[in-house]
Amino acid sequence: MMNQRRLPPLFLTVILCLSPWPTSGDTCTNDCTLKYYTSHYDKQCYDGCEERGYDYHWCHSTKGWDYCSPRKDVDYKGNACDEDYPCNKYGGDYYSCRLKKGGWGRCGRVESKTTIHQTIKLKDCTDDCQYYESGKYFWCHTVDGWDYCSSNPDHTYKDVTCRPNHKCGAYGQTYSWCYTTDKNNWDYCGLISTTECECSPQHRSKRAPPQREIERRGDQNGKQ
Repeated sequence: MMNQRRLPPLFLTVILCLSPWPTSGDTCTNDCTLKYYTSHYDKQCYDGCEERGYDYHWCHSTKGWDYCSPRKDVDYKGNACDEDYPCNKYGGDYYSCRLKKGGWGRCGRVESKTTIHQTIKLKDCTDDCQYYESGKYFWCHTVDGWDYCSSNPDHTYKDVTCRPNHKCGAYGQTYSWCYTTDKNNWDYCGLISTTECECSPQHRSKRAPPQREIERRGDQNGKQ
């Protein structure tokens, strides 16, 4: 019979780091954020890939709601994909993969997010920093809604270059900004950072959409 004594925390940490078997949750490599893409539109999710009471995973993108994969190499219901037929379009208009259990399932791309865009109010973007043609500015979704961002480092949210000797920063404020001219004209800008990460994909919890929207989708639950 196995010894039931509790292992010390340090010993458990070593086991988790060196174990050849997959574990749930974080691994001991650098932490990373994942980007989830939709199956049909191939657009990045901005509110997390989750079930939200259904038997499949879905999310919102700028194109509307769509199916997505909660982690790499699985379909939108969490079924494992066959390594020989991973998530791809295969000549169709949506992403799918052949399942190990047989048949095919819709899926979405999952990638590590190595570039982090922040809004002018120092909030992380949950999707791409994108250009709004009518307003002539860049913006992105956040967990609180949306806000302005910069698509390039040391540029304002309207893509004006910051003054060479004054990079984009908070400078003690609750927002990020920079001077744009020698006359000290200034404007808001979004910070951009890059990170290197290696991690096992994991489910990320984000804010659920309003309840009324979930109820409105009730008639579409039968879609496969």
